[in-house]
Amino acid sequence: MTNYFTKAELEDPWTHEVFLAEGAQDRFNLFREKLGFPVYVNCCCRSSLYNTSIGGHPNSFHLMENNKWKVKGTIALDASTRKYTLYQREKFIYESSLMGFSLGIYNNFIHIDQRTFYTELPQVIFNGMLGK
Repeated sequence: MTNYFTKAELEDPWTHEVFLAEGAQDRFNLFREKLGFPVYVNCCCRSSLYNTSIGGHPNSFHLMENNKWKVKGTIALDASTRKYTLYQREKFIYESSLMGFSLGIYNNFIHIDQRTFYTELPQVIFNGMLGK
């Protein structure tokens, strides 16, 4: 399978490490292949120090080591939707939900994570724009 994501897109901005859970990159690549257009990654891997510095959730699926959920490696990414047409944004939401990803939908980006593959948590789709 083609690797659609560069190290620079996936790495933690402070440590420059990339540590994805086993199988996570394959699912991200399969998702990208099904989309048929680029995924503009804003954020993927996070060290606990970086996550804390930006006010990230302490149990974020972006963490390279998630002690609460016992996930070894990152299973989430945030993708900018600023360059997408409405069709591309809707296809992103449709394909990711069909693949079993959980989603957080915001004005300018979409968060996707693979919680259903690594935890007992159900798939969720939330609107991050509510209340803003």
